[in-house]
Amino acid sequence: MQIYSRVLLKLLPMLDSLPGHLKDKALSYHTEVLSLIDYETEAACHAVDTASKQLATAVFLRQHAWLCMATITDNARLMVSTTAILPHARLKMRALQAWFLAHFNPQIHPQSMRLPLTLEVRDSLRWWSNLENLQRGHPFHTDGPSIQLTTDARDTGWGAHCNGLRTHGLWTNKQKTHQINYLELLTVFNTLRSFEFTLTSRMVQVVTDNTTALYYINKQGGTHSRTLLAITLELWEWGYRRNIFPVAVYIATHDNVLADHLNHLRHNSHEWSLHHQTFLDLCSLWGQPQMDLFATELNSKCPAFCSRAGLGQRSLGDAL
Repeated sequence: MQIYSRVLLKLLPMLDSLPGHLKDKALSYHTEVLSLIDYETEAACHAVDTASKQLATAVFLRQHAWLCMATITDNARLMVSTTAILPHARLKMRALQAWFLAHFNPQIHPQSMRLPLTLEVRDSLRWWSNLENLQRGHPFHTDGPSIQLTTDARDTGWGAHCNGLRTHGLWTNKQKTHQINYLELLTVFNTLRSFEFTLTSRMVQVVTDNTTALYYINKQGGTHSRTLLAITLELWEWGYRRNIFPVAVYIATHDNVLADHLNHLRHNSHEWSLHHQTFLDLCSLWGQPQMDLFATELNSKCPAFCSRAGLGQRSLGDAL
């Protein structure tokens, strides 16, 4: 019971600083945690102490619209300390991290500098102030990926395959302006969406020959590029809502034969569509259609479309 006593000594001053209803919840939470963790390990003391501070951190940040950078820095460090024990903690701190890096440079700005928390950042803190999320931990043994997909991107297009299914596409003019690391991550995102119904509620092994894409997927973002962070957060949040959890592994470029072949395919001869003005003229006569059949993202005239075999980004299914 020695560890238990040490934990209580750490908790009491912290809990006294919380409002009454939060204090009761936190105390109840720690009681449950202590019943599950081995009292004879130092890890028990650390995990409970960290979770206590994390609850106080989330509540404090959400209740204050303006904060000085020193306060935000201290609380962000507490969030970082939980990434090893809370699933998706790293993902859920990225919004605050991205905002922080966009507004504060420690070499220029003083620690006393005060900035307003945006609504997006404050909303992201809801996850941290939910005790149910803080009660989840990493199991000692986890099942590995149950399905594998392989991707590849070039400056003109992308390709991927998964369990005998294949998909590929061309970049739009806007997408072509991005550098290759972004396109590799976008390729993974396109592939996950193309095979959504096959991948739902599964851990997915993503095979890629791009080490930057591998890092950003496995780390649920990064700090070197805001553009790469944005697409990674979009990818992970999309997958989080569908219980799709990607784990990236590396493959040498010369071994990535099929995906490389797919991204070289050209299907411009199949991307025919009505001239836009002709389409508008027809709509004025017969009304706006709700669904475009046998279309792709490149030539669809409607927000909702079905493609051949249901392949491609945002296709709602097989047109047949």
